[in-house]
Amino acid sequence: MLYYLLRYINEMFNPPGMRVIEYLTFRASAAAITALLITVFAGPAFIRFLKSHFLEPVKEEAPEEHRKKKDVPTMGGLLIILAVEISALLWAKFDDPHVWLIMLAVLWMGLIGFIDDYRKVVLKIKGGLAGK
Repeated sequence: MLYYLLRYINEMFNPPGMRVIEYLTFRASAAAITALLITVFAGPAFIRFLKSHFLEPVKEEAPEEHRKKKDVPTMGGLLIILAVEISALLWAKFDDPHVWLIMLAVLWMGLIGFIDDYRKVVLKIKGGLAGK
């Protein structure tokens, strides 16, 4: 969306240096920085929310290394997926079908992870989704 807004500004007013928006490397760098900023600023509040709602219990028969993870919330990948998708929506050119393919693939894999975690944490189904 920002790509199209900045492109419109460039076409209407032609400010110096605005052609940089046409370069893929600039948009990819801007998207990476945007995703990083979303993660850094939204991360702490998001993790607090996950800790209060989505802690996965550690099994008694688990090794000692796994017991150290008893306060680690599950569904943390949701923050990464949101940051990547928001950045892509802001900086991508939507006329490229590869953009849509990658965005849908990220959402699809995120949905699989969400269903797995939801089954384990909320529905208390041991093992989550089957591997096969």
